[in-house]
Amino acid sequence: MNYIENLISTEKKLSKNNSAIKSVLGDAYLLKKNETYRTRRETAKQLKIKFKKADSAYHMASLLCLPRILKTKTVPYIDNKDALINLKIPAKKITIDDMNFLGVKENHLLHETSHVIMWIVAQKNLDLKKQASLMTAYLLSESYANYSETIANIHATTELHQDFLTLNSFWSHSDKEINLLNKLRQKHGSLLTNTTLFLCFLYSNFLYKKISIYECEGIRVFLGNAASDLRIAEIKKLFGIASQLNAHFIMRTGEIF
Repeated sequence: MNYIENLISTEKKLSKNNSAIKSVLGDAYLLKKNETYRTRRETAKQLKIKFKKADSAYHMASLLCLPRILKTKTVPYIDNKDALINLKIPAKKITIDDMNFLGVKENHLLHETSHVIMWIVAQKNLDLKKQASLMTAYLLSESYANYSETIANIHATTELHQDFLTLNSFWSHSDKEINLLNKLRQKHGSLLTNTTLFLCFLYSNFLYKKISIYECEGIRVFLGNAASDLRIAEIKKLFGIASQLNAHFIMRTGEIF
């Protein structure tokens, strides 16, 4: 059995999950094995977010489809499982790196779903007719999507899990970063650590290249008594994860939208 056949076979065993999108390679597996991925799907169901096979516009320029995704609350997906089955790829040694090299289309359901979830929250709390509020909503939405993908990496403790997540994510994280997150979650609890990480992504999306002691203290004040033991150095380490975002990309997308 070759690499792709193994992925498809593993997925087939879990495909009875009614929530799974059958034509998305890794969706059933991640719903079963990845807490973050599963939680976002459950929230999407509660908020009546829809999922639809991607059209030509999404295939051509997925980024430009973001306003439509948010407005319609409909997340597009790419049918990559059936396509891979039909290709009948020879049983040679193929790895996740080869999948990327060969240009196999990824899905970004976790990222796009997180976008829409936060957008719905923003709609209820901000006046999106105001330009500043609209930009804030976009940056909140992007920060939540970045944060969701990062936290999802924590649950990917096997190579197979990591490969499925790679096929369904924009980016992955190093063992060093995951170890840091696990260490802080063990010390401070997942809620405090996760919220701090989200706030760090928010600072990064607002184009902070680094955060000072004052910003770190502001985060601690915002989080209240629960953050009394959270050290400035720990916040800066979390910001180190979030600050990998491409500032030029943020600037250009901000100008476009």
